[in-house]
Amino acid sequence: MHGKVKWFNKDKGFGWIIGEDSKEYYYNVRDVQGADLPENNGDEVAFEPSQNKRGLKAVEVKLLAKNNGNNRNKDERETCKYCKKKMIPRMIIQNGAPYKSVCPYCAATHKQFSNCFIATAVYGDYDAPEVMVLRHFRDEKLLTNQVGKQFVKMYYRYSPPIADYLRSQPKLARIVRFCLDKTFISYLNKK
Repeated sequence: MHGKVKWFNKDKGFGWIIGEDSKEYYYNVRDVQGADLPENNGDEVAFEPSQNKRGLKAVEVKLLAKNNGNNRNKDERETCKYCKKKMIPRMIIQNGAPYKSVCPYCAATHKQFSNCFIATAVYGDYDAPEVMVLRHFRDEKLLTNQVGKQFVKMYYRYSPPIADYLRSQPKLARIVRFCLDKTFISYLNKK
């Protein structure tokens, strides 16, 4: 897999790579092959994706191209809304899927990930307005009755592989998106 370095701590010898699948992979200097160390934001790398108890990990990391320096001084860390420290959020995985990200300093939840797998796959963004409408529909309508709760439980169980397939099939994803758009218009007109 290919990716780019998101952040690297030279003093501690570890960092994060954003893979071509848009997921974050932890790596440290022991995972790097060759003499050149991928350490600058935007350095292009190739790696083997892996997973350990703590989450996704990049192994056999090889530097492909150094960043030209445009992002070298750009601080891409985020500020924790609770402790106000600059940080790189840490991903918490539950049942093999991203569950939430937390601040490494105070352990407060930074971002809660939705289980709107299919909508997130076809709209390409967890925070897309359409995905938010679906989450609202799940919380306000489906989770208020037993039949809806059973549907949500079944959806969480079977939709991740469907979402993965839709990500690899853009034409089919556009059709599903069109159908969801029609559903949103209908739902919003009833409100």
